Amino acid sequence: YIGGSPTDGTNRLIKVNRGFSGGSTDPKYVGGYYVFQDLHAKLSSGYGFSTSYPGTKYINCLSELNAMEGFLFDASRFGAPAPGAKGSSMKSCVARRNNLKQGTGAGQAITIEAENVTIEDTESYENAWAGLDFLDYRTSTKTDGGKVINCKIHHNGIQPVSLFNFDPNIYIDGGSNITIQNTQVWAAGVDPRGIKTRLRSNSGIAIDVEGAGFSVGKRPHGIRILNTLSYGNAGPAILIGKINGNQSVVLSFSDIQIIGSTLQRDRGDSEIKNYNNPNVVDV
Repeated sequence: YIGGSPTDGTNRLIKVNRGFSGGSTDPKYVGGYYVFQDLHAKLSSGYGFSTSYPGTKYINCLSELNAMEGFLFDASRFGAPAPGAKGSSMKSCVARRNNLKQGTGAGQAITIEAENVTIEDTESYENAWAGLDFLDYRTSTKTDGGKVINCKIHHNGIQPVSLFNFDPNIYIDGGSNITIQNTQVWAAGVDPRGIKTRLRSNSGIAIDVEGAGFSVGKRPHGIRILNTLSYGNAGPAILIGKINGNQSVVLSFSDIQIIGSTLQRDRGDSEIKNYNNPNVVDV
């Protein structure tokens, strides 16, 4: 268990950092990869686990009660050289009850800003904002090749008082060539404790590109949702477009396929709500 008081001044309890190393040949910046197994991180004033290093692996780790992200796969947030945490993975991990920091911008349970990151056999629940976010919003971020396989993502987006908490369980924000497979998604925006007082239309899975990503040319495409179940959310089972801003009214999306999946909208008029074109969704 690592938590509470240990700090190195970066607000990250467990980190793999290549920040500001440039072309250094120092062994702490180059070569090999890192494996973290059977660790419990909690009560950080910032991040639970954070990596900027390629090929980092988390196995059977728990991250909870942190102020911001439970797990962060960084591309360049801390000055790391390319490709950041490319090719990293999580397996059999849990991220729960994170994003406790007051106000907005407190991160997500699991945030991915690097490419070819795989999340497998993992559970994310009861986090204040999104349960899992492929966040591709700058020229230095790239989430292509991301995969979510055999996971359970539920009861996220429950920040209790924010007017702006429309966060889904899984959010693809600007990312492309991403696969969600054999995954169960339910009860986004539904607080099992009944504390959330400002109900919003939190979707199970959301695909969008927000303003920052749109301005640097991000256009989500190549999204595959396969053999996945989405139900019981406060909003649509799947939402495409217009999470934040009006940039989605132009043609921002292409090649989105939903195959062999079950979608149930418990609150509202349709299972899939698409603001790009209210009459057509590419299925």
